[in-house]
Amino acid sequence: MAAATLLTVGFSMLAGYWLARRAGISAQSGIIGSVPGGLSQMVLVSEETPGADGTVVAFMQTVRLLTVIFAVPFLAVHGLAGPAAPVSAVPLPAPDAAAAHPLGLAAAVVLIPLAALGAVRLKLPTPWFLGPMLASPG
Repeated sequence: MAAATLLTVGFSMLAGYWLARRAGISAQSGIIGSVPGGLSQMVLVSEETPGADGTVVAFMQTVRLLTVIFAVPFLAVHGLAGPAAPVSAVPLPAPDAAAAHPLGLAAAVVLIPLAALGAVRLKLPTPWFLGPMLASPG
């Protein structure tokens, strides 16, 4: 996951820099407009970054977002999916009894708040979400 994230951000930054040179916009606007992230957050970042144009970033992020919304489902259905597997009438397996063990539940009830408080202490962004997520085993 880390490698995929780094490759995605790196490729986006290179594409943004290339686009900035070709389109005649600032490198800051091109990179911020191409990097994946929330549209509104990237516009706020562009307003705080010297040399970046918020309007250009908003346009680029909107085009990027719409491209992903339309391209990913199309590629999933028509480009990357193999032939559909036949649907069987086999029932799903029963849940694992060990997963619902009372001791495991008690450990989770204790571990989740501790992980959240640890994330707050480490000053992680969105600590009440990231702390328990990072502490989860799977």
